[in-house]
Amino acid sequence: MTEQQMRPTQALVVGPDEGRELPLIGRVALSGAQTGGAFELIDFRGNVACPPPHIHREREECIQVLEGLFTFTIGTDEVEVAPGSWVYVPRGTRHGFTASADARALILVTPAGLEGFFAELGGGLAAGTPTQELRAASKAASTQSRPDHHAPTRSTPTPAPHSSTAAGATRHQPLPNRPFPARRRRPGRSSSRSPTCGDGIDS
Repeated sequence: MTEQQMRPTQALVVGPDEGRELPLIGRVALSGAQTGGAFELIDFRGNVACPPPHIHREREECIQVLEGLFTFTIGTDEVEVAPGSWVYVPRGTRHGFTASADARALILVTPAGLEGFFAELGGGLAAGTPTQELRAASKAASTQSRPDHHAPTRSTPTPAPHSSTAAGATRHQPLPNRPFPARRRRPGRSSSRSPTCGDGIDS
């Protein structure tokens, strides 16, 4: 997408009930089509379709928690996030969340490109398709057609092998631990997956 294609065509005012409905997820408050691909804004509600830990290679996310209680996985840490808080997730960062039934958050994704994924996931869940089937289908579609998708997090990604390192080249280092407030790992949980949200989204 070129810089010109990324530019929004006009200013917008979106009403509180406007936007594309996403079954069991919420709605698209602003779509990539409306912002020229610069970003998209998802009004996320409930806890039926919470994403287990995954990685975006091409996108950043910024989440504002509005209502309810969210527990975010950031790297290997679990953080309880209260309403009014913001969570910024740079590309390449392992992340996911679980939430209470009354949860609501705004998820800003830049550049745009995840609206279709959320629509397929919510539509499939609403139709009663088993979660594992949806995630397997999403994995196959992402691998074939999307440059950025919910990448696997079973192991730490490793860089492609090089025969030598050029002089002056720098190696990418893991991001340092962030000073999240109220950090605590929940006892008795063998993994970050939740029975409510199911397993799978990562692909």
